[in-house]
Amino acid sequence: MGRPEKPILTPNSGLFALAQWLRDQRTTARLTYTALAETTIYTATTLQRATNGERIPKLPVVEAYARGCGADVKAARKLWRNARWIEHRTLHPRLQAPRPELVTESAELLAALRELYYKSGGMPLDEIERRAGIGRLPHTTVHRMLHGATVLQLDQLRAFLQVCEVPDQEHEAWVKAWLRLWRQREQQRQECLADKLTVDASHVRVLGSDGHVQHVFAFSPKVTVNASHVRVLRGDSQVRSSSAFSPMERTLEEVLDHAVTHRYRVSRQRQLRAARVRDILAGARVATG
Repeated sequence: MGRPEKPILTPNSGLFALAQWLRDQRTTARLTYTALAETTIYTATTLQRATNGERIPKLPVVEAYARGCGADVKAARKLWRNARWIEHRTLHPRLQAPRPELVTESAELLAALRELYYKSGGMPLDEIERRAGIGRLPHTTVHRMLHGATVLQLDQLRAFLQVCEVPDQEHEAWVKAWLRLWRQREQQRQECLADKLTVDASHVRVLGSDGHVQHVFAFSPKVTVNASHVRVLRGDSQVRSSSAFSPMERTLEEVLDHAVTHRYRVSRQRQLRAARVRDILAGARVATG
């Protein structure tokens, strides 16, 4: 079997366990490194370096080593992930993320997914993409997620959990965390939409004090009012002009007045129509719909 191997010297207990396990598997299989190399695509030197304890070998090398020895590849991956996680925690001792059950906002979910990434070994992003399957989890998306620029879609989250080999019984907690944040985003979106008011050519009605329609006006521009912006649209829906407004401080007739007479090039007939609207609105309410 050749000369005895040098002792494994490393402060990383996970790396020590991985290197010793690999050596034990080769001894059990009664293989030299040259014979083991013949069962893989790697050289004998690469396989020997994987067990010297100087650095954590790449995951494909560990898997090929275990497979060549007839050992449990899943156990090899688990040891490799643990070694990588211990290395990461040594370099970043203060990082801590909440469990998925406690996630209440996007930043917390991103932190939890980053921690899961490093716990699973922090493998190269192109390797994650390859293991997830074509088109399921692009490496660019994972990169943006790790840097806090995006949240994974639900199907991407499931693919990520599979690549990280999260046990199936733990998937539900991650999915529930994602769904909680999705509902929050949807609620915020609905609230933003509720703040918008649209008045178009067929929906301007002036109501009397008794609530009955007194006048209906047809305006060629469409006025869209939201919390901070007013846009006057032409018939082809292209923005003709825009102006900042706060509807909490502006009445609807002021918005119409500004939109029709100041920010839009109108004819004399439209100017007279705007004046007529102002006169009627002086003692009436305006409704839309």
